[in-house]
Amino acid sequence: MGKYLIGLAGVLSVGIVFAHVIGGGLDVHSPILSSDLSDLLKGYVSVLWHGVTSAIILGSVLLLIAAWHQPVRVTLTLIVVAQYAAFAGVFIYYGIMRFQSVVEMPPWIGFSVIICTAMVGLWLDNREMKRAMKKVRVV
Repeated sequence: MGKYLIGLAGVLSVGIVFAHVIGGGLDVHSPILSSDLSDLLKGYVSVLWHGVTSAIILGSVLLLIAAWHQPVRVTLTLIVVAQYAAFAGVFIYYGIMRFQSVVEMPPWIGFSVIICTAMVGLWLDNREMKRAMKKVRVV
């Protein structure tokens, strides 16, 4: 069951990629590129935008690999959890600091759901491994 939850976290992460590219692109990236900012700042914004896109795609792939390859499951899952906790933290911090609310910058919710799903998956996977080890010792 644990590996399926980690796989679900990977699928949810793919959903975040689409939300970022489609929704965020229309609401954030495109308006910035259409603004009066200098071409240099627009270039930096694009690099940052696509860097985040790449990081989320990589996180999705790592979670999907972790779901089906037990030897690397814990390590890969925790790497993504740490990265997504950082993303969530940044959204929460800037939401509070700039808007006095976490509602204005909601992507932290999606990252938090993925974190919780992956961590429950790891917990279940650990529990299943302990049960399997007990059966081996009894025999």
